[in-house]
Amino acid sequence: MMSHAGEILLLYVAPEAVRCGVGKGMLKALEAQAKFTEIPELHLLSTKTARAYYVRYGFSEQRQPQNQPHGLPGYPMRKLAKVGVS
Repeated sequence: MMSHAGEILLLYVAPEAVRCGVGKGMLKALEAQAKFTEIPELHLLSTKTARAYYVRYGFSEQRQPQNQPHGLPGYPMRKLAKVGVS
């Protein structure tokens, strides 16, 4: 799920589907949606576990982790979208 401002709000894969390409497919679909709607930048708040995944797909860390209400740190990340590029 992605907001109109390009914030990826939800991107979860069931444990039995991890490392099967499901997450990559969902992320690529969100990137295509951002391109189609001309959103210039994707951003998200990653978990510690998912940080390496997002880096692998071109996201960069933006700041120090932020403490979240549930007690776990959130890692702000972003990726410039390729708007209008085929």
